[in-house]
Amino acid sequence: MELLERIDPNKFQCTDHYTYQSHNVPRVTEILSAMLHEEYLMGWANAMGLYKRKKHTEITQVSADIGTFVHHFIEVFLKNNESPDYNSIPLALRSRVMNAFNSFLEWWEIIKKTEHKILMQETTLVCKYFGGTLDMLIEINDKIYIVDFKTSNHPSYKYFLQLSAYRYMLATEHDIEIDGVIILMLNKSTCKFTEMVLDFSITEHLQYINQCEECFLSLVYAYYNRCLIENGYKTIFGGN
Repeated sequence: MELLERIDPNKFQCTDHYTYQSHNVPRVTEILSAMLHEEYLMGWANAMGLYKRKKHTEITQVSADIGTFVHHFIEVFLKNNESPDYNSIPLALRSRVMNAFNSFLEWWEIIKKTEHKILMQETTLVCKYFGGTLDMLIEINDKIYIVDFKTSNHPSYKYFLQLSAYRYMLATEHDIEIDGVIILMLNKSTCKFTEMVLDFSITEHLQYINQCEECFLSLVYAYYNRCLIENGYKTIFGGN
């Protein structure tokens, strides 16, 4: 993208980052959270505080912890064929982690019946402008898919912006062209999964992921320029 060529990442310092050729680059998720805001999240946060007497930061941390456990258990299961040690999970989280992991197992039983091969798992991807961690790259019946595991209750278009970034890095840094993406929603309340699939052999799906990539790269450009403007303001006027 021509806009990105105007950016000099060496001028920026990121606290939450990956490293590309000795300079820091922001996480894909950091760019998305910094540049896109959802009104429903503000309403949810207010409802948690006003009606349930809970701090939204505490609830967000619990959700993050559940996701971390589930991702780790999936990684260990697929690499070593080891079952999770549920006793290692805090009791308050245990049932939700178990449900999400068992939801994954339901999906995996279906995948096992196909011709499949895991190509990447929990793999760091990084390019000149951003980085991220790929949950899974898998070949299913001669087609290559990015798979992203989600334990959130709120599916979002942002997920496809995230995967378009991974697709971009696979193509530009690894010369890998993919055939589709799968968002695998793992239910925390019961053993059930939902697939959100883009199959690039379908014109509408290919157009959509291309739009997502274009949108994400424009956000990257805006993110770096926002940092530049913020730093310039501090230099001229001082303060934080």
